[in-house]
This record gives sequence, structure tokens and C-alpha cells, in this order.
Amino acid sequence: MYHMRIGLFTDTYHPSTNGVVFVVDFTRECLEKLGHEVFIYCPDEKLIKAPGHKKKIDKNIIRLPSLPTVGPDAPRTALFVRSRLMKKIDEHNLDASVFFTPMTVGVMALFAAKKNGTIVIAQHSSDLHRTMDFYPTQIKPVLAFAPLIISMSTKMNRKKVKALAKIYMPDRSTSDKWSKRALDTQLAVTYSSCDAVIAVSHKSERQIKSFTKGTGTDIRVIPTGVDPLPKPTVRKITKLRQKFGIKPDDEVMIYFGRIGEEKDLKFLFPVLERVVRRRPKAKLLLCGDNEYRAELMEIAAKSPVADRIIFAGRYKRNDIPAFCAMSKVYVFPSTFDTQGLTLHEAASSGLPIVLIDGPVTEVVKFGYNGFIVRKSYNDFAGRVIQILSDQKLAEKFSENSKKIASEFTQLGQTEKMVDLIDEKLKARDKV
Repeated sequence: MYHMRIGLFTDTYHPSTNGVVFVVDFTRECLEKLGHEVFIYCPDEKLIKAPGHKKKIDKNIIRLPSLPTVGPDAPRTALFVRSRLMKKIDEHNLDASVFFTPMTVGVMALFAAKKNGTIVIAQHSSDLHRTMDFYPTQIKPVLAFAPLIISMSTKMNRKKVKALAKIYMPDRSTSDKWSKRALDTQLAVTYSSCDAVIAVSHKSERQIKSFTKGTGTDIRVIPTGVDPLPKPTVRKITKLRQKFGIKPDDEVMIYFGRIGEEKDLKFLFPVLERVVRRRPKAKLLLCGDNEYRAELMEIAAKSPVADRIIFAGRYKRNDIPAFCAMSKVYVFPSTFDTQGLTLHEAASSGLPIVLIDGPVTEVVKFGYNGFIVRKSYNDFAGRVIQILSDQKLAEKFSENSKKIASEFTQLGQTEKMVDLIDEKLKARDKV
């Protein structure tokens, strides 16, 4: 494998905290380990505030002028500054571009690829339909002017021009129907203009196929890898137990990750009620933060088992193994995600897992290291109770979780991305 210069394009980056930011960081790290030079193109940091954030100077991170959206962790809308962007990219002489968000920065990757004749790969990291349901003020403004940018950024044919023009034609659609139709059209045109699209799960693959049908888009399923974190010390585990009032014999159901309305974490409160009837030492530990946390805490306070619900707040990634070490099962009620990075982290730490949305991950197999259930309080609680009640089953699931998670390392999955880029470069050289 020869040395390549690769650009990573993202509409969300530090100091925001989310799965895309994590993936961009480790993708860069792994690509550099493999001997490639990496540049990150992302919105600037103006008006973004995050606890403890300090601006870092990194010549390989190119910040683009942008406008703020809503919320401290919300992606900013980068401005399409053509001259500034192209000057930087020309200087970097990229062999390939990879974009993780099909919004303004992602479309800029297409623009640069069109001008310079480079390989461009998209990674479908988010369910934008569902994101629009929960965060319309962040997505809908982009839809209004994105077709104009897309038309400048991709190789247009009559079919694409007609599809984009149709977005602006008046009809009787409601605002929501128009937004989703516009989004589907833009994603179809954007992704079909790429050399390939990476689906991070089979759920992600189905989504891409739903709006690229008939476009000939090359879709590859490459789940995101997650490496196991260092084993926690007894001292750290003890400290966290004392901080949150968790006894050694408590049976903890844990969720860690984004505390957003879209994660449907309130579903777990009635589940806990049912679990406690059979396992009186059960508790629910929710680790994470977001604007929605205050509202979720109000909902939890009204639960009959409010005294067994613990909010740990914002945490550091290195705290995850300690939280997992004092827990019995990882619970994941969300049907929003396209990839379950926290599921990989929980599996790496050896936790049995109960979730609803099976196609979102490759690290959970029914009856092997956890259970995939219907969206039913009784079904979900029943499987949690089964794991808590059967020590041998729990130990088997724990070992199997570590085993299956080890198949998806960060470096190994990044190598698959590099192989895809190399394949596309060789195919282009033959033309």
C-alpha cells in the first residue's frame, strides 16, 4: 500500500461531542498509523462552547467559516467559501476525500473531487430523516439552499438536474413531507455522485438503498471498529461506586452515550419497574449529558422507582470500563441510530446486551451475547431479568461479547476503507 493524502470532511467536530467526532478522530489516527497523511475539513469553533474546551492549533485541521445552529453539541452550518476551500485543497493535493456528513462540508468534498478528479467516498453515519424529526431547525435550513450547492459540486446529467429542480416546484405537500422528499432527492444525487458509499451497518445499508434505488450507487458495508479501553483499577471502580451510591451487590442496568430525546431513554423507566419486581436490587445508571437531560430527570422523578435511577452526567471515555465493571447488563432502547458505537464499547467491556434495533450493530447476536427484543416493556424487562437471574448465562454472554467485539478493531475497519479507496484509484487509473 502506497502513501496517500486523504481528506476527511465533516459538519461536526470538536468541541462538539458525538459519534461522528469520535469516528473522524480515530479514522485519522489509524490512517496515519498506516502511513497516510490526513487533513480534516470542518466548521470553525466560533460561538461553540463546551466545558473544558481549549482551542488547539493543528495545521492538518482546516476550519471553515460557518454559522451556528441550535444547541451546544449541534453541528454548525459551514459556509460554501469556494476560493478559500479550493486554495487549501489544491495545496494538499489530495488523492481521496471521505465525508461523514452529507451537509455543506460533505458537499464541499464533492466539489473538490469534481474539480481535481480525486476519489470521493461517503460514509452514511446518521439517519437524517429521524434527525430531522428531532432537530428540524438544524436540518431544514440546509435543505433550502443545498440543491444549488450540489448542482455546482457534482457532475450533473439531465436526470439529476430534473430531480433537484423538482424540489422547488410547488405542490400540496406539507412542510414535513416536502423536507423529507427534498432530503431523499439530495441524498440520492449526492451519494450517486460518489465513487462509493460506506454503510456502517445493515440498517444503514437499507436506508441508502431506499433513496439511491436505480442510481447504480456502489454501497459497501463496513461497520465502525472500536478498540477496548484499558482495564479499570479497583480504586477507580470503588470511587465511582461511592460517588453514585452503588453497592457491590446492586444489579446495575447501564446506558452510556448521548442523553437525547431521540434515544427514547424514558422507555427504560417502566422496564426498571418490572425488573425490580423480580430483582429488587436492580438499578438503572444513565451516563451522559445533553440539553434533554434536565427534562429526562423530571420524567424519572415521577417514576415509582425514581430512587433507583441514577444520572451520572457527562463522563470521560476512559471512565467507560469502570462504569461497565460495576454493571450487569447494557440496555439500549434507541431505534434512532444507524450504528451503535456504544454497543461496541459495552461489548468490548464484556457486558451482556439487550436492545430493540438489531440491524444497527454487528456486535450483538441473539442468544450469543445478548437479546434483541420487540419494543415492549415486558419483553425488554423479561430478557434483562433472565440475564440477572442466570449467572452462567451472564458469564457466557460476557465472554462472547468480548470475542465478537474483538473482530471489529479500529485499525482493521480503517484498513477496509483504505482497501476501498485503493480499489477505486486503480479502477480510475485503468480508464
